[in-house]
Amino acid sequence: MKLVNDLTELVRDNLTEGLTVHLERDRYLKEHRAPPVPAKMTLDSQYGLCFRACMRHLLDIIMADGKQHRLQVFIEDGHSNVGDTKRIFEGLRRRLKQRQGLDLLGEIIPAKKHEQALLMIADFLASSYSMMRASRERGGIDYAAEAPEPPKGQAGLTFLEFLPDSLRALKEDFEADRLETAAAWRARRGMLG
Repeated sequence: MKLVNDLTELVRDNLTEGLTVHLERDRYLKEHRAPPVPAKMTLDSQYGLCFRACMRHLLDIIMADGKQHRLQVFIEDGHSNVGDTKRIFEGLRRRLKQRQGLDLLGEIIPAKKHEQALLMIADFLASSYSMMRASRERGGIDYAAEAPEPPKGQAGLTFLEFLPDSLRALKEDFEADRLETAAAWRARRGMLG
């Protein structure tokens, strides 16, 4: 329990939110990589899907308070899928600007842990959550359930896991978005012609 309390204090005193996400490899392969895949959809890597889930959660947080924010993201340089996170980030930035007129996303900055201390905290969060999950799966303490709720206005810890069929829903959402974008383009083209 001391680990959870120490982690909670570290996040509370230094971050807006401590956030981890878990996605089993088997689910990733069966629900996301398996056909059917919508036309023109670039499938995210497993790392990319986890990044996308984290970004969605963080965007919900910063849009909820109504203040002007600019989110800078540090991603660990050297990971084989860092390019996927850049593609996802740029896509999110573009859609936020085009669809909602929001300029919330600053830069995505690859860095080494020794260059950016926040990456060390991210590693600590990830390995701590892995230990928490292992304990729960062995029938031990469910540390995530034991974590204290932070007082209002203080950072907390969030542990994200993908809901059943949420990965398939990403494909459906992509296809609906593609069709909507095409219809809007055709409507603009019709107005110009």
